[in-house]
Amino acid sequence: MRHALLLGRLLNQSLMVEPRALDAMMPGLLSVLLAQAPAPRAMEDDGEDAPPPPPPFVMLAPGIAGVTVHGALARYAGMIDLRSCTMIDSYQACEQRIAAALADPAVRAVALIIDSPGGEVSGCFEFCDRLAAAARGPKPIWAIADDRACSAAYLIAAACAQAWATETADVGSIGVMGVHCDMSGYDAQMGLKYTYIYSGAHKVDGNPHEPLPEAVRAVWTAEFDELRAMFAGRVAAWRGLSLDAVLATEARVYAREAALAEGLVDRIGTLDRMLVEMSAALAAGESLPRGAAAQIPGNRKGEQMNTVANPGGLAPLVAALPQTSTAAVAPPAATAPGAVDAQVAAVAGPAPASDRNAEAAAIVERCAQAGQPARAADFLGKGMSLAQVRQILNAEEVAAAEKTAVSSYGGGGAATGGAPPAAAAPKIDIAAIYSRMNQVKG
Repeated sequence: MRHALLLGRLLNQSLMVEPRALDAMMPGLLSVLLAQAPAPRAMEDDGEDAPPPPPPFVMLAPGIAGVTVHGALARYAGMIDLRSCTMIDSYQACEQRIAAALADPAVRAVALIIDSPGGEVSGCFEFCDRLAAAARGPKPIWAIADDRACSAAYLIAAACAQAWATETADVGSIGVMGVHCDMSGYDAQMGLKYTYIYSGAHKVDGNPHEPLPEAVRAVWTAEFDELRAMFAGRVAAWRGLSLDAVLATEARVYAREAALAEGLVDRIGTLDRMLVEMSAALAAGESLPRGAAAQIPGNRKGEQMNTVANPGGLAPLVAALPQTSTAAVAPPAATAPGAVDAQVAAVAGPAPASDRNAEAAAIVERCAQAGQPARAADFLGKGMSLAQVRQILNAEEVAAAEKTAVSSYGGGGAATGGAPPAAAAPKIDIAAIYSRMNQVKG
């Protein structure tokens, strides 16, 4: 029965999932359903108590909570028996874990560790809108694709203040899909014939006992195009990209430098590298970079997205944030208010194309985040693209972080004859980090 419920969440539904993951799930589910095989023992109610749930988060480093997003994503935690489907997570449960971490007074920032192919459209946009606002609040949220953040899972990463990816990670797949299962051939082999009795011309559109009519396919395709535009609009707003550039990815999955060049991630690095940088900033009393403005695009009717509270979720925390937390992130103190716009206008020319003007603004903001606002004029004067600027600054930041990390692990300082660093990043036990992550995975 539960296999049938799971298929009901997959077939004839709008999905934001990486197709290879769906292709891997479908044959097994269909074979169990068609063979009417008994449910695995793990799914039976044998009277035994379910194992206690894992903690909502773990402290990976002082002040930094780790929250996992692992497996395919459904809307609600109670939709699937998670004892038998350990690689299914939900937006509801993810939001509650993040909210629990942010509410803890010992937590100063959150590291979201993502390994997911995506999942349902239902519930994803609303969750990510709240996440985008919370991620740029007093306790920033950074995300890392370790090792996959595709489709709906990528939207979660894009909503965060910073998005990282490991060297082997896959990110992207900014698209929407659905699957129709035509069982008419199987029905004929089994001697079955289904007759629908209905009122309303479209009541049985897409039913599995006949081939999908072309008219229905066209309607569904238009719906998916609309949802993809909503998806891409959020990525563009949160990542500082143009909508055309995001749509031009055509739902491609990117790896490593390709993802970096497209602006889908801020950095390529490991979880421990990200934690070192977060820890160093927190130890020095600095504010963590918080990425682009948490703009929330409208829905298909041009209205603000529904933000109905998820019990135990982020809505109360978002409502309590200062009004400036969801506005444009201010540049560093060295850049006076209004100077960014003036700098863009001076370098970009009197009447630039709209997309170039937006890219110029993103270049100025990226330089400001790197603490080097003066370099924006040089980059823009040379006609460099945002991707090129990001690549240069990212490489410089990686080199600086590696130098800091060497010192923090005892590789520099007095032992090598140099002066000890002024504020070395704390040592981080990587083995302990992954051990704690496994506790959260359950």
